[in-house]
Amino acid sequence: PISVDTSGLRGFFPPNKIHSGESDFDPPRFKPDPSVYLKAAEAEGVNPANCVAVEDSASGVGSAANAGIGMIIGYVGASHIPHSDKDEHGRMLIDGKKSDDLRGADVVLWNMRDAIPLINAFRERIRTGEEGPHVGMFFDEDFNKIESKYMLNGSMKKPRLSEKWDPLPATYVG
Repeated sequence: PISVDTSGLRGFFPPNKIHSGESDFDPPRFKPDPSVYLKAAEAEGVNPANCVAVEDSASGVGSAANAGIGMIIGYVGASHIPHSDKDEHGRMLIDGKKSDDLRGADVVLWNMRDAIPLINAFRERIRTGEEGPHVGMFFDEDFNKIESKYMLNGSMKKPRLSEKWDPLPATYVG
């Protein structure tokens, strides 16, 4: 997908780890259709409930929700979302109007680095045998590691700390 090249991420993902509703299907299956997330999870041999999606659009959140992705992170820190629109865009990602069951993003982040402690906490819950979706089972200390503004269940928070990221294999879904 062009978004991989535009964002400069092509070097981080081998071709078999890049999936798109347009390039992987004939005819194309665009978000909020869950097919691209289901294909990516299957290609990784992972239950969708044990996957994390990071999305910046209502259709993308809807696709992840419709696929049963375990944790959906909404992201409003990208430059194409004007600063004055970030709060409203975050609320839209949480609303879930594009998913079949009206599930929206579990959390919305303003800084991508803040995904690291949440993904690590999500991974730990999977390791201990818990099933998704997981954000409702997170603890205050998980969110205390977030440095910038975030939105959870419609309330705005400003957290404090930082944490290093232990990278994990990833698949790009565009």
